[in-house]
Amino acid sequence: YYRLKQMDYDGAFEYSDVVSVELSVVDSQLSVSPNPTRNGEVSLSFSETDFEEANLEIFNSMGVLVQSERLYFNQTTVRTEDLPKGIYLFSVKVEGQRFIRRVVVN
Repeated sequence: YYRLKQMDYDGAFEYSDVVSVELSVVDSQLSVSPNPTRNGEVSLSFSETDFEEANLEIFNSMGVLVQSERLYFNQTTVRTEDLPKGIYLFSVKVEGQRFIRRVVVN
């Protein structure tokens, strides 16, 4: 369950209705290695093999999209050499499902 709190600049706030969310979590569907990264690249692999295209989005620790690309294979290498050192969220969307992993770039 969750609800949102909207706060205005003047300090006034209001809560949304409580919403029930059902998550089906299959943690092993996306793997990232090595993590932390080495040699400016990281390998992604996911168990979904029957797809035409997947989308990878990489967000920095502030939630800003810093890189995106289309994936056509369930195993791929992503270059990270242009990313500053830090913690990133790798988000892969395939067939309507989104898989997110935290990746440390060294």
